[in-house]
Amino acid sequence: MWSEKVHWKTGEAHHIAWTWSGRKRSLYLDGKIGKGQPNAGPLQGEGRVDTSENVVVEGWLHGDLTRAQLLIGRGHSSFTLDELRISSVARPLDEIRNQMNTAPDSDAYTLLLDHGEGGPADVISGSSGEKGGKLEGSHEIVPAKFGKGIKLWKE
Repeated sequence: MWSEKVHWKTGEAHHIAWTWSGRKRSLYLDGKIGKGQPNAGPLQGEGRVDTSENVVVEGWLHGDLTRAQLLIGRGHSSFTLDELRISSVARPLDEIRNQMNTAPDSDAYTLLLDHGEGGPADVISGSSGEKGGKLEGSHEIVPAKFGKGIKLWKE
């Protein structure tokens, strides 16, 4: 999904935003659009584009997502999840850039908001502010950029 090399170092904070609207999805890292190398040819999507923005996804999403699961890391992962917001709209890049250095807030479009402060009881789902969630696998609560975060592995 990303078309450039990343040169991240241990302990650095990075902002990842993934949006989906209809059959188009975008991936932004630290508020930037990924671009392919010149003359390298197309990389992804039905139109085989060389960008990480507005990529047409092959096929359609079907079914009822009310019991969907969000899987991050799939076992051992070297990430610490500081903040997570899932919205019912694809946030525009300008908004993503303007908010990437602050902890996200809940708004009318927020479906899930997790500040990583204490685990599943602190996950806010839906506009009703209902709390609940479930963490599985190795993890621990650790200091992070905006308070605490969920480290997705244990030493």
